[in-house]
Amino acid sequence: ALIKALGKSRNTSSIQKLWDHEIPKQLKENQDILEAFLLGLSMNESITIDALKEKLPKQIKSLQLANNVLLNMVKNQVPYDQFESFYNTQFLGTDAQLKPNNETLAIKIYSNHISTKNPDFQFLRSVSKSKKDINSTNAIFEQFIKVSPNIEPIRNFFKEIEEPKDPKKYGLAIQGEFLKGSFSNAEEIFKAFISDPKNASNISRAILEPVIFGFCELAIKEKDSSYLTKVDLYTQISKKTRGEISFPSASKITHTLAILAKNNKGKFAPNNAKFVENFLQDLADMKDFSPSNRDLDLLRQNNVKVPEKL
Repeated sequence: ALIKALGKSRNTSSIQKLWDHEIPKQLKENQDILEAFLLGLSMNESITIDALKEKLPKQIKSLQLANNVLLNMVKNQVPYDQFESFYNTQFLGTDAQLKPNNETLAIKIYSNHISTKNPDFQFLRSVSKSKKDINSTNAIFEQFIKVSPNIEPIRNFFKEIEEPKDPKKYGLAIQGEFLKGSFSNAEEIFKAFISDPKNASNISRAILEPVIFGFCELAIKEKDSSYLTKVDLYTQISKKTRGEISFPSASKITHTLAILAKNNKGKFAPNNAKFVENFLQDLADMKDFSPSNRDLDLLRQNNVKVPEKL
């Protein structure tokens, strides 16, 4: 249990010391304990794949450990045949104890993608999946966004699966752009979805929250209140299409305003100040929603007028 806890904390030096000096030899031979130790090591990006592989059991029981090893192989550009050999042994061999999950498949797809010379490469087909299964496609795509270190593979994957349109899939693509691409492309993806008349009644939280959250994160990261113009725009779209903004969006915007107010001592440009005023009034009128008292206090401390109802 202690090794697992240290592994989650990514305290590699402590894990190694515990293993070297505190774990009895007979316990080290227990595969579950060994894999807990290796799982902790695998979370350290500085650990080499060779150092990790030489300690691995032939057949791994921990799915997360196997996934971490695969991801380590990809990041360290291990030859494709070595990646395939490990994958086949752990997931396809007669003695394999593991079944791939969505993260496994995303890593496998990424490895296939960067290794192929086929101009007609198909992401999902490379792992025998079909885009007709929308839920499975979205789950794999969500993991792929985390796996891919840059935006181009994500864009290419999305291009393959963008039809049929659904808000979850498009929301994930927007999230990918904010994380690893550009907000202008994120907006284009949003426009492509809402401009389709068939989606008029399908503009849900799944596509609205990623764009609102994305601009909130940009505003905080860059300490730039001008992004509130975009937050205002997508808040208005949310209110127009859904009648209100979601509770998670309300919380995110409130927190963003609090951080920005702290940074600029409560001084916003006139158009942003009006948005802040209107948003806080809308917040006060929301039923069954309780904003963070810490955020509200931070706004008050920085001379932002907060409605009495809050």
